[in-house]
Amino acid sequence: MTEKIPSTTKHLLTEELFDYADRFKAAKLWTKLGEMQLFAISWKDSYLYCSVCENGGLAVYPGEDGLFSLLKTLHLIETQEHVDRTLIESAYTQDCIQCSFVNRTDLDDWDHRCVIGSGHTYRGKKAWPQFRRYRPLRYPWYIDEADEAMLIEVLKAATYLVGLLENQTYWKLLSQLTGQPLHPIACLTENAMEWGYLPCLTAQDEEPVYQLSSVKIPDHRDEHFTAPMLTNDLDIARLRKAKSTGETL
Repeated sequence: MTEKIPSTTKHLLTEELFDYADRFKAAKLWTKLGEMQLFAISWKDSYLYCSVCENGGLAVYPGEDGLFSLLKTLHLIETQEHVDRTLIESAYTQDCIQCSFVNRTDLDDWDHRCVIGSGHTYRGKKAWPQFRRYRPLRYPWYIDEADEAMLIEVLKAATYLVGLLENQTYWKLLSQLTGQPLHPIACLTENAMEWGYLPCLTAQDEEPVYQLSSVKIPDHRDEHFTAPMLTNDLDIARLRKAKSTGETL
């Protein structure tokens, strides 16, 4: 089956997205969680795996493919010396939707147009929301309507999670949900992957109430790579050259 190529049409973001981004930023979840203290959100027939970012933002990894892209990124960073982390994350491995808070100068014209259209105003450093979709081997692009719907749900749930962590740590919460004692290696490394389970929030009919449970981290599976689509003579010529020189397309 031919892979569906995402549309390059720009989607004008809604005021609702900026509302929830502002609430998430004000809640300061990054003061309570590290990057590898992941949590999950029930989404249709799958899960959205979420991680706070160093800049106070949030990365959302859709489904198992998204989660495994995060693990692959971390593996590459750990095993490759003198690697440019930003290059790996943005250009090679990431499969995620990201909400970041950046300076005004980091916004392009379309980002700024979306901010103006939302009716929100921002001042200061790292105050401006920016939203991007990352896909493996593709240039980071603007989010579409489906991405926005997922991100709104995650921002709502993440803000709710802050309240649950006011009087207990992430690890104590996970221990209660799984019925297991604290996992010493996970606590020491601050890496939830060592535990094997993640906190999971499921939206209820009466918002913003969420049902809290635990979800097992899926077992690793081997990757399968599809052949590249050759769309013109230049691609074919480069491929023929690569066979003799070892160049990677």
